[in-house]
Amino acid sequence: MRRAPQGKSVPLGRLFGTRTLIGMMLLFFVAYACTSVKVSWLPLYLEEGLGYDATTSGSLVALPYLGSALAIISVGLLSRSMTKRGMSNRATRGILPSVMVLASGLCTVAFSALERGPWQMTLLILSSCLNSAGYGAAFAGLADVIPAGQRSMAFGIITAVYSLGGVIAPVVVGKLVASGESSAAGYGDGFLVLGISMALAAAAALLLTGPDRDAAKLAALAAKD
Repeated sequence: MRRAPQGKSVPLGRLFGTRTLIGMMLLFFVAYACTSVKVSWLPLYLEEGLGYDATTSGSLVALPYLGSALAIISVGLLSRSMTKRGMSNRATRGILPSVMVLASGLCTVAFSALERGPWQMTLLILSSCLNSAGYGAAFAGLADVIPAGQRSMAFGIITAVYSLGGVIAPVVVGKLVASGESSAAGYGDGFLVLGISMALAAAAALLLTGPDRDAAKLAALAAKD
């Protein structure tokens, strides 16, 4: 298992040009966008888009958060178990989170097309759980690529980039809601666009991410300096 070069820094252009960092930033961007949209719009979606009363909406809103907390813990334990069994960082910190965010995007597309009811809420909750757990598992992979002395700065840059998703996505969904033929149609369009974006970005991350490969490249680069 390769680790990032510990004692030397590498040029930022080369660091952020690695396929792993590009893939992970795409993944974080859409994952954070999903979280921000649900924080901003989920209560209104349940009431205005689906017609639940305020009391029922308040109860339903709590379910994705409860499920996400349990999923983060469970997937963290799963990732650790996979690592102990000798599975590669690409499997545990690249493939696993990318597949989870990809599945979350597909669940988002699916629930946006369904009428309200148990199946729709199940997919909505599952979407939140998979997204949150995938986002958490992916972060561990960055430490295997970024040199120790550059992690604080690199994490700051990565956070700034993916935080844009939390600004842009709610605005885009708001515009789609406002332009929809009805509240239900507008919200459906918003979550459909979100889900497709998540699936595409996660698929790209799945192909790009390889922590061991990129850690080896950066270690070789650092050794030349």
